[in-house]
Amino acid sequence: MTRSGLALLVVFAASAARADRREVFIQAEAGLGVQLLTDAATAAKPGTGLGVGAQLHVFYGLTNSLHVGGYARGFFAPDVSFVDVTPTLADGSKPTGTLYENAFGAGGGALVRWRFDTGFSLAPFVQLELGVAWARFEKLQLIPTAKTFGIDLPLVDEIAPDGRAVVGLEYRLGERFLISLHLGGRRSLNRVSQWQLDVALAAGVVL
Repeated sequence: MTRSGLALLVVFAASAARADRREVFIQAEAGLGVQLLTDAATAAKPGTGLGVGAQLHVFYGLTNSLHVGGYARGFFAPDVSFVDVTPTLADGSKPTGTLYENAFGAGGGALVRWRFDTGFSLAPFVQLELGVAWARFEKLQLIPTAKTFGIDLPLVDEIAPDGRAVVGLEYRLGERFLISLHLGGRRSLNRVSQWQLDVALAAGVVL
């Protein structure tokens, strides 16, 4: 490599190392997630629901690699089903059947992101989110075994701490834009919402 080429490489590396420091990032995320739940009526029977989710991230570069900020999110998983559920009804009866419900909610909190500085536009990152989430499970309907009618049950609200760990790849488009693809796993500490595994795309801008 010539001296001029080496000098250009050093200048590029130095500017890249300063690229994220004191920069503000705004990023929107959308993806698909698998909800691992227990039923909202008895919190006893496991079920799996496929849903959609969205998040908004705002974070600040303390260094080129370390970023801190916050997030807000929402999700929706319709028609989650649970078999062999036996709720206690208002009249004291305990029919057994298949329970259907819709799960949705929102949350927010703080995030920490570490971007591995590769010196290139493409770089891996890890992200940790810790916050509080509200979840609502509504349109609960039990279809008793061997019956053709449904029994409506009360909706359930839950508010609890939760957290998510993310691993992904980020690609920089020039100086002001970025896109990323990631896998995430979320753990909720409420009574019935256990885990969420998601894959998502995100796009953002550097201010």
